[in-house]
Order: sequence, then C-alpha cells, then structure tokens
Amino acid sequence: MDAANATSNNNATSSENDTPTHAQVTLLIEIPKKNTNWGPLLRCCAAFDIAQIFVVGYDTCSVQGSHGASKHVELASFPTYRQAVETLKGHNFQLIGVLGGAANAYEESGHMVHTMEQPIHHSDNNKTETVVAVSADPSDSDQKEMPKSFPIHCRPFQQNTCLVVGKKAIGLPLRMAEYCEKFIHVPHVAALPPITNVNGTTSNPKLSSWFTGEACVSIILHEFASWAGFHSETYKGQKYKVLKVIKGAPESQEAKRNERKRKMEELQQEEDDNAKNLFGGGDDDGDY
Repeated sequence: MDAANATSNNNATSSENDTPTHAQVTLLIEIPKKNTNWGPLLRCCAAFDIAQIFVVGYDTCSVQGSHGASKHVELASFPTYRQAVETLKGHNFQLIGVLGGAANAYEESGHMVHTMEQPIHHSDNNKTETVVAVSADPSDSDQKEMPKSFPIHCRPFQQNTCLVVGKKAIGLPLRMAEYCEKFIHVPHVAALPPITNVNGTTSNPKLSSWFTGEACVSIILHEFASWAGFHSETYKGQKYKVLKVIKGAPESQEAKRNERKRKMEELQQEEDDNAKNLFGGGDDDGDY
C-alpha cells in the first residue's frame, strides 16, 4: 500500500478545517473460515473506493451480497493480528475500533467502554466471547481501562485511518479491541426494545442494535469521506462509473487465486514425485 506520512493528532476530535490532502481509509477484519460472509461489507468498501483491506486469517471468503463489488477490493491477509497491525502502523495508520450502535451516547468528550459476554452464535447461548462495547452508564461496574469511544460526529480521524471491524452489531471482540488506539460508535436516540424470539426467549437490549454492522461502517465511512473531502464518482445511466474487472486479468482476484492454486498443485506433484523416488517407481525396482 502506497501510504502517505500521517499527520500527528493528539486531540480526540478533528476540526473540519483540518482537511487532509491525501487521506486514506482501510479496514481490518478477520476471516476464520473460508465460508465467512463479508459480501455486504465489501460492497460498502467498493462504494467508498477502498481498494484494499487487511485480513487476519484466510485471504478468501464468501462474497454473497456484494453483487460483484468484491472484485474491486483486494484482501491482504496475515496469519496474526500482530503482523497485520505492525504492517498498518508501518504505514502510519491509526487503528479505530468500530463498536456499532449505542443508545444516547452523544457525549463529545467520549464514553468509557466496558466488557460483556456475547453469544458466539445466535442459536447457542452457551458459547460466548468477550466483547468491548460502549458504556453509556457512568456507573457501569465492568468499565475497562481502555481508550474512550467517540460518537461519529466528533470525527476522530487521522490522515491514515484503519477501522477495525467485527461481525457483531454491537461491540468488538476483545482480541481485536486490544490493538485499537481509540473507538468510534454510531449514537442513536433509544435502545432497541426487547424482542421475543420464535423459541420463546427474549433478546437482551444490551446485545441488540438498530443498525447492522455494515450500516455502521457505511455511516462512519461517509463521515470520513466528508471530513477528507472525497468527491463522488460520476454516473453512467443509473450506475456509478467504475473500472470494469476482466475475469482472468493479471491484477484480478480470480487470477491471483488461480496462481496460488497452480503453485499448490506443483508443490503437491513435487511431493508425490519424491515419494515415488523414495519407495520405488516401477516393477523392476525391487522384489515386491
């Protein structure tokens, strides 16, 4: 990634007059399984001209819901968060954790964050993970000594900003949050009321949000684009003008995947040949 030098910003918020000349924004996500679906998020990235995002885990995922937009976004994968973060910081990116929606959390001085347990899967409440979320209640006993979370209208961005995004509508897994320098959330006027599920259980309002994760990311990206002075792309008919991605072209994701597959097949063939040489490859090689 050809990143410009970041400007130092020690303030919680950014002045609208501090318009950067070459602002960049990217995302850091995780893909623990190849069938993890990030299609809607990749569509959001393409809409804001993000050509590359950073991934911990696999370099491929399900793109259902992207409607072809995934072809315009490259996935730069790393085996660990530490390696991904070191690369981002080497390009002067500030890591901001996205905590989703938060009821009545408009305070410009920022909100404390706290940890809570969330079910890993909606259908299984027995398996949980620790997430970091906005603490709108100052008396919350689970507050953590971590950076504050700021509402989006504060625009706590730097010239090079990386949004750390999880799969949950509320909160960010602790394993991701511990690398963030600050957090950002989308405030709304009231908490989502409890909802009775089909199995008779009632949802926890603290774990529910008016927004999906993709909606929150899009709102934050819109604020960043406005802060950075990005210009809207022109239209052709009722669609934006975008570069056409030719399947199999040298720079396409499809071509890169085919190249990786070819190399893996060559390595497997080489391994099979070595095995034949070791145990004998013909009828005349021994008495067996």
